This record gives sequence, structure tokens and C-alpha cells, in this order.
Amino acid sequence: MYTRRKFLGAAALGLFGGAVPLRLRKQFGLEVQASTPRVLAELLKADAAEWSGLAKETGFTADS
Repeated sequence: MYTRRKFLGAAALGLFGGAVPLRLRKQFGLEVQASTPRVLAELLKADAAEWSGLAKETGFTADS
């Protein structure tokens, strides 16, 4: 039976080990980074504030 710790360890090995990070970097320019839900929420909040400000400045809308 898998415990939460074993599951997270296996998931981390799959994401950070082997070909997955290399493929994500090569195909999409993405870097795999470990995080927590709180850090991700803060990042998304900051990105939303930055991009919404830029959208307002330029007059961009989903229809434009």
C-alpha cells in the first residue's frame, strides 16, 4: 500500500529524474521546479496582477 510520502517520492522521481525535465525544456522551454501549494498560489497571484495591469494599459480584451 502506498503512503502519501511514497507516492510523492515516486511522483518527484518521475518529474525531476530522467528524460521528463529534458523533454519539457527542449520542447517547451519549461523548467521543472519543486514547490508548495502556497508558493504556487503566490506566484499565480503575482502573475495575474502583472498581466491584468498590462491588459488594462494596452486596452487588450479577450475579443481583441
